Amino acid sequence: MPFDRIAAEQYVREFWSTPCDDGKIYSYIKGIVDVPTEQRKLEKQGKLPGTGWKAVLLPAVEGGAVVSGKERGCFIRTNPQGEEILASVAVPTEWAGKWDIVPFYEVAGAHDGLVDCAHYVSRVLTRGKVEVNQPGVPGLVQVLRNRQDTHTLGLEVPLAAGDRIMATGVMQFGDVIAYFHTDPKTNQRGYAHSAVYTGKDARAGEHRLSCHTVARFDGFPDGTTWNITTDADWRFTLIHFIDKDETFPNIPQPLRLQLTRGTVNEVYDFRPKGIVARGRGTAGTVRSFGALPADHGYWFVRGFNVFVFWPRTGEVAKIGVGNVAAGQFLSMTVDDVAVQFSVL
Repeated sequence: MPFDRIAAEQYVREFWSTPCDDGKIYSYIKGIVDVPTEQRKLEKQGKLPGTGWKAVLLPAVEGGAVVSGKERGCFIRTNPQGEEILASVAVPTEWAGKWDIVPFYEVAGAHDGLVDCAHYVSRVLTRGKVEVNQPGVPGLVQVLRNRQDTHTLGLEVPLAAGDRIMATGVMQFGDVIAYFHTDPKTNQRGYAHSAVYTGKDARAGEHRLSCHTVARFDGFPDGTTWNITTDADWRFTLIHFIDKDETFPNIPQPLRLQLTRGTVNEVYDFRPKGIVARGRGTAGTVRSFGALPADHGYWFVRGFNVFVFWPRTGEVAKIGVGNVAAGQFLSMTVDDVAVQFSVL
């Protein structure tokens, strides 16, 4: 069943700042926190009198100041005599005003222990008719990359490559970003975070994301963009769901393009359904295409351009076209640098 981006977006807008629809929050300190159970405990203690309480995820506050990167689970309800919700940037309109705030999950120390990101992404995708149930990011990435309806546009690529991928416009609301970290002190490597890409915001034109722990959407709570961090020890994996109306034009077979970058010669071999492989050398010297994992990629048509993604290297080729089906390629850049090319 095709990915339902509209349903996924509706889920993001409803649950980005609250526990997921299954009422659970994942924590490596406390395990699975069952929110209805926490509410019943507080009700028995007399800490949630009356009605109107709602469970939310709020930025952590210590000494009247927001603690960056930490958050707490709270029950809130409106109260003109209550307190304001604090954040690093302006709070969303639905959180304006004053509230009664009663925490149900709050951990002191350097980390609050919440690890709800893969769970949240799984619930977003499930609402979008892609049934996923992965509590951890490595498993989430593996499951999504193995699907027949996804293309990985960048696999553990640096920020500059991720920005080039975003600039193509192929990533859409509901696609997935995973964050790969190498600890500079221990050299331990692995996936540490995941998020849902939510497109460009209407105000600043920035690429945004939604995730849990920290709960984020449309720049709240700290104004972050899609990449979250610019630290050099982070890499990014960008996974795109192929839409049901995302057609790939019929192309003449074989359709090959030879290009020269400095002293490097390559031949792109375009194949049906958005698949591309490359060989090293010129048309007369290439013995095989796709011999290395880095030589397997994907191509997409956007307007009058063909974009080619080489996931393992992070390279992005942009080809100006007249008629794809006729193999009329007019101009070409690789990572924004013009290259010489010819259609074979």
